[in-house]
Amino acid sequence: MKLKNIINEIRKGDFVEQFGEIGLVNKVKGQVAYVKFDSNPKSFHPIMVSSLKKSGKKHKGKDLYTEGKLNESMIG
Repeated sequence: MKLKNIINEIRKGDFVEQFGEIGLVNKVKGQVAYVKFDSNPKSFHPIMVSSLKKSGKKHKGKDLYTEGKLNESMIG
């Protein structure tokens, strides 16, 4: 059930922090969020939505998500 809530929360325009860099979510399709990072501006980095958690922080007024550990209870 938790996974379903996360999929409904994250959306285009939110930000994801990964490896010390913040990227912009371009689209969310199914269980994958496609994120554009400044270090690689010509491509999108696919990230499993189930591995993201809301950090409680904001970046440019939008929600900021961080990559957390995948939890089996979140999937099943």
